[in-house]
Amino acid sequence: MPSLKSLARTDLVISITLAEIFLLLLFVVWYGFSSELRFDPRARMIEQISRLEKENVRLKKELKDETKKVADLERRLRFWHELFPDVPDNQDGFMLDSREVCKEACRGFGECNRGNNILIEASVIRGQMSMVLLSMDETLSNWFRSSGRHIPEMNVAIVDHAQIRKFLEDVSAYYSAVTRSGGKKCRYDYRLKHLSKEDYYDGRKLFERIFYPAGGIVELQSAS
Repeated sequence: MPSLKSLARTDLVISITLAEIFLLLLFVVWYGFSSELRFDPRARMIEQISRLEKENVRLKKELKDETKKVADLERRLRFWHELFPDVPDNQDGFMLDSREVCKEACRGFGECNRGNNILIEASVIRGQMSMVLLSMDETLSNWFRSSGRHIPEMNVAIVDHAQIRKFLEDVSAYYSAVTRSGGKKCRYDYRLKHLSKEDYYDGRKLFERIFYPAGGIVELQSAS
């Protein structure tokens, strides 16, 4: 009768033999498949197509990522081009433009007529409001005419409250028209003269719905 030790050795040999047979079968299958690829043109073409499809997927993903990057760069370039439409020739010019950009950033909206943006002078004295049209650039005046709106006479005081409100509504409509046409949002400036605190608050409440007070606010002295 064989001993337990010899039985264990026999089982080990059988296990090793089975493992070798399994590996041999795997090798035969792999070799047969690789041989088929080597000698079968159709199989080789299928494999090449599969590789190309995977490469195509990878390249499409890279293209999509790069397209997003290009779109982002173009958006940033448009932003800076709007801020600096003309490239300065020297550093001093660049610093001057930079200060103008910071000034406009603090405004919220840029000037509609750079260099001469004060449109009206308003005054409120003991509750009586008046308005004077100081200047009107060609773009604004052309829009007023083309839309059939009345342009007040230059440097002539308007004291009728309804006329003042109508002019403010017209300027507001101009802002909206600029935005709808894809133009850059802007605001005109105004100058305010007032006598009392009540005049000050009344004036700012009415006119700063439409204008920025970059023209200055002047407190008048009572004649008493």
